[in-house]
Amino acid sequence: MKILITLSLILLHSHVVWAQLEFTKRDKWFFVGADSIEGKRIISDVVISPVDSSHLKLTIGIRDNFILKETILDSVKIDTSSIRNDKYFIDRNNKKLSAYRFYSASGLEILVTKELWNDNSYNSKGEKLDRYYTLLMVDVKLPRNKKRYVKTLPLMFEK
Repeated sequence: MKILITLSLILLHSHVVWAQLEFTKRDKWFFVGADSIEGKRIISDVVISPVDSSHLKLTIGIRDNFILKETILDSVKIDTSSIRNDKYFIDRNNKKLSAYRFYSASGLEILVTKELWNDNSYNSKGEKLDRYYTLLMVDVKLPRNKKRYVKTLPLMFEK
């Protein structure tokens, strides 16, 4: 009986923890950013493909003046401390947005802003519509120990 109760609590806890990650229910997300970095006009993009609630596949493209210079393929897993706590943030115009942190063994790190829920939508009959959510941006941090075309990437926004 104790084993059954313990197993039930573990499963319930796991469901509650992973239920927050709504963005992992979609097949793909696409983010793009542009900035002048190291004297170069860098345009970067990342395609995020959720594997499950705790793992993502990333395809990162780095372009200099629209010419592809490097492609990075990697898989990352979630830092579970970022799920329920506001421990990681993306800074945007002096405003801190709470983020999930994902990382890989190679040292790649990606911060994904937590979902913003919108539930104030109504149709023409005054009936409330389903809640929807948006992701605003991601910040990809490249590993420091590997040589890349640039050392940092611009902040990327959902497209």
